[in-house]
Amino acid sequence: MGKDKFEEWNEFWKASIQSMDVKIDYLDQVGRTVIATKSIKKGELIFKEKSLVTVTHLVSSCDYCLQTLPSQSITCEQCKQEVYCSKECQTAAWKEYHEWQCQQKCNLASLKQMARTSKTSSGLHGLLAIRLFSKMQQNKWNLLQDWKDLQSKCITQDLHSNQLLFDHYFQTWLLCRNAMQLPDAYPYFDLSFLVHVLGLFGGNCFGIPHASPTNGPPIAASSLGNVSAFINHSCCDYNAYNKFKGNEIQCFSLKDIAQGEPILYTYVNPSLPFVERAKALQQYGFVCDCRTCKAKT
Repeated sequence: MGKDKFEEWNEFWKASIQSMDVKIDYLDQVGRTVIATKSIKKGELIFKEKSLVTVTHLVSSCDYCLQTLPSQSITCEQCKQEVYCSKECQTAAWKEYHEWQCQQKCNLASLKQMARTSKTSSGLHGLLAIRLFSKMQQNKWNLLQDWKDLQSKCITQDLHSNQLLFDHYFQTWLLCRNAMQLPDAYPYFDLSFLVHVLGLFGGNCFGIPHASPTNGPPIAASSLGNVSAFINHSCCDYNAYNKFKGNEIQCFSLKDIAQGEPILYTYVNPSLPFVERAKALQQYGFVCDCRTCKAKT
């Protein structure tokens, strides 16, 4: 996305960061990035945000806030598929996305089972896409549709050169349409839209670690943030990390950060050898050019 297009929709993100000490800017070398707007001390909370979309991998977690379900959990009376830890979470989910899902008579049971048991990502990606699409439909939010229009051409070209990736996206798209019981002519949720959204998830979602990994899968949920999704990677100059509190993403500094300096994560274990880091970063669609990696090429 060029800088002119970035400026067109950047107003949306200002509402997300108005109470934070960061801004989303566009740099020619890396594109969109998160910049500190003041000096930040080591260990300081840089910002916190509620995730844009979060899906739990666990049957024991609230479908809204991810907290462990109490003995007296609350199940949606209409669909019998969403389970919450409290009436407050049930009400919030209904207002944000679940009313549309119930009206649509979505059947998410098979996707949830796939997300929890399958080695492929189709179930998880399908749940994330449906949750995001439900929020868009219920709140008449069209930003990602506009975003998809800007990106679809290059994504389509990538798919034509990768049959396995195309097959995965196509299978996930069919699973989603069946789960949401959408007619063939239903607008917006076409294959091009899903391709863009899955690309967004693949490069920007965080895996929320299980509190007790010995008693379940290592990842308890997957989450996409409004602001944290734009934090870029470095193998050597990373200066921040995430913590999770339910469906809230908290960003903390690892070192002192100067005003105007980019906020950077490391997407992979920085202690891995160069070849292993480069391989792990392939899922994000870029080649790292940090100082450490440049020295190896």
